[in-house]
Amino acid sequence: MALTTLESIAMAALFGLPAGLWSLVNLAAIQIGYLGGVCVRGLLEKAGLAESGTRVHHT
Repeated sequence: MALTTLESIAMAALFGLPAGLWSLVNLAAIQIGYLGGVCVRGLLEKAGLAESGTRVHHT
């Protein structure tokens, strides 16, 4: 997160505020997409349409 913040500040300093904000919006979109995928995967597993991932079984 700190690296992304530094990148956004550098983009804003070099290319203007819109470029810095654009990099932050891109990061937010990626995180929202990832969270949405996790939620959809959970719903599909509960509905029986997808199998859960590999699980380690301790013996």
